[in-house]
Amino acid sequence: MHKSEQKVIDDYEKEGYLCLKNGCPDLLVYKEDMSDAFFVEVKDMNRKLKPNQQKYIQILQKMGNKVFVKDNTTQKKSLNERKKDYFEKIISLLRYSGRTSTSKIASYVGIPNEYALKYLSELLILKLITKEEETNAVYWKILNNEDENEKI
Repeated sequence: MHKSEQKVIDDYEKEGYLCLKNGCPDLLVYKEDMSDAFFVEVKDMNRKLKPNQQKYIQILQKMGNKVFVKDNTTQKKSLNERKKDYFEKIISLLRYSGRTSTSKIASYVGIPNEYALKYLSELLILKLITKEEETNAVYWKILNNEDENEKI
């Protein structure tokens, strides 16, 4: 295991995640309760992804998985900081676009569709969006055939 991989593992474990080294990508990072999981490819010293690694990442993303490439030569944001950024982007899109689809939110924020719904629900619970935006959120759930009582 590379020194940089161990640093990435240590950072995620500090945030309550477990990590499995599987080789392609380097890590499977997940919460013990399975509420969150994603893949991480770790790169050292500005090394580039190999063509086969790019292909694996594309396949995993196309299947709806989150995949991150960690370059330890630059400072990366914590998972909570990234989630806050996602929330800010979603709120910004809501404020400027009005009614929009979850797929547009997912594309704009750079997350899978199911995470757009999950984050939207969290924003509603935290009351970080207005009543009008809440109405739009319900509209999105209807468009996506989401049951109001279904846990997302």
